[in-house]
Amino acid sequence: MIHMTGPMKILMLEDNVTDAVIIQQVLKKEIPDCEFKMVNNKEGYGKELERFQPDVILSNHSIAGLKAGEALKMMQDLLLNIPFILVTDAVSDEYAASIIKSGADDYILKTRLSGLPAAIGAAVKQRKSNKEIIDYKYALDQSSIISITDQKGIIKYANENFCKISKYSAGELIGQDHRIINSGFHPKPYIKNLWTTIAKGNIWRGEFCNRAKDGSLYWVEATIVPFCNKRGKPYQYLAIRVDITQRKHMEQALQTARDRIFFHVENSPLAFIEWDNQIRPKTWSSRAQKIFGWTEQEALSDQLDWFSKVYEKDLPWVSKILQQLASGKLEKKQVQHRNYTKDNRVIWCDWFNSVVRDMDGNVITILSLVQDITDKKNAENEILEMNEQLRKLSKHLQHIREEERTHMAREIHDQLGQQLTVMKMDISWLNKKLESGESQVKDKIRDMKNVLDDTIKLVRKIAADLRPSLLDDMGLDAAIEWNLGEFEKRSGIKSAVKKTGKALPLPDDVKTGMFRIVQESLTNVARYSEAKNVTVSLQHKNKEIIMTIQDDGVGFDHKEIAAKKTFGLLGMKERTVMMGGQFEISSSPGNGTTVSLKIPLQILQ
Repeated sequence: MIHMTGPMKILMLEDNVTDAVIIQQVLKKEIPDCEFKMVNNKEGYGKELERFQPDVILSNHSIAGLKAGEALKMMQDLLLNIPFILVTDAVSDEYAASIIKSGADDYILKTRLSGLPAAIGAAVKQRKSNKEIIDYKYALDQSSIISITDQKGIIKYANENFCKISKYSAGELIGQDHRIINSGFHPKPYIKNLWTTIAKGNIWRGEFCNRAKDGSLYWVEATIVPFCNKRGKPYQYLAIRVDITQRKHMEQALQTARDRIFFHVENSPLAFIEWDNQIRPKTWSSRAQKIFGWTEQEALSDQLDWFSKVYEKDLPWVSKILQQLASGKLEKKQVQHRNYTKDNRVIWCDWFNSVVRDMDGNVITILSLVQDITDKKNAENEILEMNEQLRKLSKHLQHIREEERTHMAREIHDQLGQQLTVMKMDISWLNKKLESGESQVKDKIRDMKNVLDDTIKLVRKIAADLRPSLLDDMGLDAAIEWNLGEFEKRSGIKSAVKKTGKALPLPDDVKTGMFRIVQESLTNVARYSEAKNVTVSLQHKNKEIIMTIQDDGVGFDHKEIAAKKTFGLLGMKERTVMMGGQFEISSSPGNGTTVSLKIPLQILQ
């Protein structure tokens, strides 16, 4: 059965109408859906080849002015791939063989027309198969480097791509073996394995570095297919190659880049670790081995559970960050945490982590640079501990100093003040006992009394400066109000206090510290600010006390003052830190200065 998409068009080269009718009747029995066109000369045949576009040609061996061989060649010259069958009276076997060899599909004697439908079916099928092979060969020739050799490796065919890449002509290649393009790159065992494989009838696949005619090197990916005879012995070989020179150059460039990166990684003080998206090590540098103790083989084995090597107190938040990196929620993250080493030591590490994604945006790996900062952390802890000890010592010394000031203030106020008061009373008694005529003595006594009054005031001032009794008797708010009043009298700068919230009972060291900060701030205002107004604000909140000292003076550049590290500001900051609070100073030229501190409630309790 012949399957066609439409009626089969059959072009008949026949000059005998009776024979033509008989042939048509025979074919219609087996191929009902067919269409015939009969020609009996060369000119008509040439026209109908193009106009009728036949599916099959049935040709007598000779008609007027046209022999079957010539008709076959006319078809071939038009590159038509259609069956050509000789339907004729008896001819010699030599003639039949020669036309078959020229490209005819079959020949049928007119006395045996019953075999014609089957011959047409077989020819159509064979031509279709041949066309597919031709199409495949064309596609292969266009896309690949093709050569065909005999069983000894002598080149019998070389396509245009082979000539182009090797820079040899087909004439130069045919008759040679592939040693003509041998670069000497591959060792002899590599070549021997190729020949051993294909000689057994097996397909060989591999890569080759070849040398072109001009001496340049090129790389190909080759597949060599043996064609075997009935005994299974190869009689020729088909070599299909693809040019991979550019890929090889890219691979070499990539390898060079990898070698450079590896050199820097191996000689870096930082460890390099690469993880998959399941947080399993893929790459483990020699520096990683030095830091953690595990060899590369141990680290990359399934036996090492990395999560168990994170210090247990750090594990919850470290695990969360690692999962965020693995899922792509984080692109990069620097963290410092503790790890266990192979010998079970606890070390501090600084981790610089970043993710690498594929073209679809999925995380494929996590890159980590790791630095052992154990010594640094120990030094920091020692410094922190030393600073804490210094703060405690400073606090203790301030406490002793305040106690001494309090004691001195009481001694001056009570003892010296009482003695001066007694002297004043004695002088007043003497003044009354003197006669009125002793004016000079009375004047002298009056002067002495005035000096005593001034001395008593000075004693009270000194006592107040050392430790205002209001701070102990009435509290912080009253002491600040008194201090501002005295400051305004001395400096002429208008002063005010703003209070919000209910005053809280404060420990002595907090009251003293806050009062001293006010004193130091007012001293700075008087010396440097050129202010006209200064305001102290006290806010008693549920969770903290906030105190600010604000002036409207000339201000200053905070960065310049910070660089000088003045002792006044440093002292205020340290006092605040020792009270467990936060200290802040803000200022800029022309905008005054604000000093603020916050003392949390838990400190007060």
